[in-house]
Amino acid sequence: MISEWRRKTKVKPGGRVEVSLPELPDGETVDVVVRRETKTDPNGKRPGFGVARRSIKMSDDFDAPLTDFGDFR
Repeated sequence: MISEWRRKTKVKPGGRVEVSLPELPDGETVDVVVRRETKTDPNGKRPGFGVARRSIKMSDDFDAPLTDFGDFR
């Protein structure tokens, strides 16, 4: 049977996380999962469509056949 306990805690200096669960017996093997709550943009705005416009440059011969793969035809 799998039991689950959830606790919220603050990260201590040095990235240390401390959790105390008196329900668990000493010496028992457990899995520990740490999830971090991500914060949204302070303005609450998401980038819109077109923000990367003109940031990618393609060469004029992009669709030209590749000569390096001539033996594989």
